[in-house]
Amino acid sequence: MKAPVYVKVKEYKEILDLIDLVKNKIEHIKKTISNINKIKEEEDRQVDEWNDNIEEVQARLEEIHELLFEDE
Repeated sequence: MKAPVYVKVKEYKEILDLIDLVKNKIEHIKKTISNINKIKEEEDRQVDEWNDNIEEVQARLEEIHELLFEDE
């Protein structure tokens, strides 16, 4: 069985304030991480798009090369 814990009212209020502060900080951190994840997803999407574009340019360049040098 747990023994009762006695705390001064002033200290109790300070503890509650600290708990609220920590909760608020945690919420802020969660929002920040969520924003970072959104940015990362957008960056990943952009990099994938660049890779697709590069592959398309490379394929076109190979086609041009084949057309120019097909008799050789």
